[in-house]
Amino acid sequence: MKKRILTLVLVTFICNIILASQLALFISREGTPRNNNSASHNNPKSSGDGVLQVPRGSYPAYYTWAKEGDIISFQWYTNPASTVDFWIMDESNWQRISYGIFTGYRYPPSSSKTGNFSVPHDGKWYLMFCRPAPQPTSVYYSIKTTPYLMIYSPHSETSTYTDSSLTVSWRTNYATWVKLDLYKGSSFITTLHDHTYNDGSVSIQIPWNCSDGNNYKIRISDVYSDEFDFSESFTIQQRKITVILPMEINSNYRISKNIEKKDSNLTPASYKVMIQ
Repeated sequence: MKKRILTLVLVTFICNIILASQLALFISREGTPRNNNSASHNNPKSSGDGVLQVPRGSYPAYYTWAKEGDIISFQWYTNPASTVDFWIMDESNWQRISYGIFTGYRYPPSSSKTGNFSVPHDGKWYLMFCRPAPQPTSVYYSIKTTPYLMIYSPHSETSTYTDSSLTVSWRTNYATWVKLDLYKGSSFITTLHDHTYNDGSVSIQIPWNCSDGNNYKIRISDVYSDEFDFSESFTIQQRKITVILPMEINSNYRISKNIEKKDSNLTPASYKVMIQ
């Protein structure tokens, strides 16, 4: 009887170990993003050739920004020749992979494919491969997309001051360098960056001598092509100081290289200021 109990306990213990290891394997493969940070494989670009390693249980992808109506042209093959699943997904579809849910546009499993995909809405699109068989393979691809460049920050609700920093953000499928220019209405003011890396955002400095206005725009352009885009109009205000001592002075003064005073008898040491 004791032997039987000990045997049962031992079998139960072994089964629990096996179950725990299988559960851990399931969690690592089905409960976490498996290579769905495709930036580790490719930078976004308007066209490109490359190779993706496709081991079993991993979902590498090529991604690109595209607008509604754009065309993504693709051609790929596997080596060694192997059948893989091929999906085209938007951002929300892509995030669901983390939970083991596959949605999007699925193509019949194949070892090679050539085709065109018409983008149904603006956003980030992923061309994803997965390997159901245990042996890994490599996907050799050539992908071309309609050039895409859009600046989305600053926007109409942005308000900032002169001589302050501002984050500029954009989306693109170029993998080159971009240029940033400041405009007021349709008038060019200055170049903010003439050659900044195209990684989606950069911090710029608002010039100190800009006048007040709510019609400023930032123009982003690709350094090596004619593609460009303008931001929405946003507001820039000059930094101001208010004289609060002595009390009889109640005037606003604009910050410049030399602060102008209405009373020539005042010296910089004779009053305090508040900076907006």
